[in-house]
Amino acid sequence: FVARLFGLFSEEAVRAWCGDRRCRYGYVGRPTLWSPDRTRHHTLDFVFRDRRSHQHFVVEMKCWTAFENGKFFRLGSASLVADAAKVSGAAFAAFLELARDRDRYAVEVRARPIPIDGVVLVWGAVDPDGRAAAKDRFGFHDVVAVEDVIRDLVEWETPAWSEYVHR
Repeated sequence: FVARLFGLFSEEAVRAWCGDRRCRYGYVGRPTLWSPDRTRHHTLDFVFRDRRSHQHFVVEMKCWTAFENGKFFRLGSASLVADAAKVSGAAFAAFLELARDRDRYAVEVRARPIPIDGVVLVWGAVDPDGRAAAKDRFGFHDVVAVEDVIRDLVEWETPAWSEYVHR
């Protein structure tokens, strides 16, 4: 229960972070990935829009605080992403496929097609070596740490975040 609560809390943190103009990314919505024959779909966590390049990225968040005694909390190597794929569902597998082949799925936000320029992984905490290894092995555009997101929100004194925490 606490792990799920922290996951919901982390999703709100990411949305508030994207809502702050100082953040590199803006929040577009929740993406739906459609198979080529449009018979199967997966809904993931976010679509980010890079404020500078205007590129769009499908984003999936893995922020498991307690699963397997905290094994997945800090991303220290690419093997943790591979291990997460083994215990995650079909949606995470689709996300990883999209990282390798952006044409594999049609992506929509609120039933409207959106061009995708890559994928971003959000993880609870990330070591620099883990970030680099995961980007290299899986083809992620970026790997974002929730701990960095929350640090930014506190440093920036983002009003939306302060109000959310107060509530």
